[in-house]
Amino acid sequence: MYRSGFKILPGREGATHEDLLRMLVQGLEKARARSVIIEESTVSFKGGMFRFVTGGNLLVAITSGRIEFKPEASRITYSLCFKQLVVVGTVMVGVFAALMAARGFSYGFFRFGLPVMWLWLVGMNYLIALARFDGFMKRGIRAAGFVIDRS
Repeated sequence: MYRSGFKILPGREGATHEDLLRMLVQGLEKARARSVIIEESTVSFKGGMFRFVTGGNLLVAITSGRIEFKPEASRITYSLCFKQLVVVGTVMVGVFAALMAARGFSYGFFRFGLPVMWLWLVGMNYLIALARFDGFMKRGIRAAGFVIDRS
């Protein structure tokens, strides 16, 4: 589970947390999130690989997430789960290892090559998903009339 957030301030007159949540929900729906649930100041959603979307979809590496706006603290936080990414990446590397073992690859390959392969497959998708979701959040915050407080 990854957690992050931003301290935000209204950037235009009349910007409300309802506007902010509405903009973020619209973005999640555009990314074809499943099970978008809005409860007061919280939005929960599901993404994942097992949906009819392209590999470039914002939520393909993210199994589920939660966005919470805390008006009293002027803060928006989010948490993301990457369970499917880790499981599918591990299974793919495991299948590849079994195929390579059947072909008689050396121990050195398994000792060094497979961890590097797993880190690349899972780690890079994880980092890319974090960067893309962070950008998604920042665009939604600005579109709703808020600014990110960098202090």
